[in-house]
Amino acid sequence: MLSVTEIAIESMPHWAQTMTLINPVRHFVDIMRRVMLKGSGLMEIRVQVLWLVGYAAVMVTLAV
Repeated sequence: MLSVTEIAIESMPHWAQTMTLINPVRHFVDIMRRVMLKGSGLMEIRVQVLWLVGYAAVMVTLAV
């Protein structure tokens, strides 16, 4: 899987950008960048948080 911490997602080809959507690290890094660099609040990062919550729910369900 592509590491989203080393490469800017915007510079990737469209197919690679789509592949990174399933990587929870992409959403976590996006949250950290928005909060630390832009001072975003919960309303600005809600989509990424929902992705992480959904991913966690699926993984816990599969683990059980």
